[in-house]
Amino acid sequence: MASTFTYTDGDHEYAVDISNPTYSSRESLGVFVIGNKVWKVFTNTNSLERSQRDYQLADFNGLPIDGATIYQGVVRRPGRSSSSGYALATINMSHRHFFSLQQGTSQFRQLIGQITDEAVLQRIKRACQSAVNVGLRDPQGFIGVSYNEPITFIDVHTSAAPDGRGGFTFGGSQAAQEMLAIVASRLNGGS
Repeated sequence: MASTFTYTDGDHEYAVDISNPTYSSRESLGVFVIGNKVWKVFTNTNSLERSQRDYQLADFNGLPIDGATIYQGVVRRPGRSSSSGYALATINMSHRHFFSLQQGTSQFRQLIGQITDEAVLQRIKRACQSAVNVGLRDPQGFIGVSYNEPITFIDVHTSAAPDGRGGFTFGGSQAAQEMLAIVASRLNGGS
């Protein structure tokens, strides 16, 4: 019997085979690349509300997240009890260049240094400003200059905190500030 994540979308129930993760994850069961989608599956709903809020706030503030969707469902694994869980699903972007600032900015700086189209750099700069605005923590995503949205963020975590008046305040993000500075420098003729 295969491990599955089962969810309902509209009137249809779907089961995603989660037997063999494509990538390991320190915060989830794993990352599964299946066809044109990538699934990050969580075996409980402890962080579901936070994830939903972060993605809604990111989208509302203009952070490019390229159609990321959160599905709540049931995780079934052989020899274990079924559990309520959720999955973050996004399109498969493996044909683009992945970046992460977990190990510093050199990878991001190198990717930005290869871009010569000023309009593309301006769009990336606006996206990085959105990352600053939401206090994006642990920025990671994909860059693909031939796409409508040349930068897309994945695994979004904002620094949002309730402001006590029904809204949110956002803390700072050193990593997002560094990204913005790299793109601004490139636009000003830097490498």
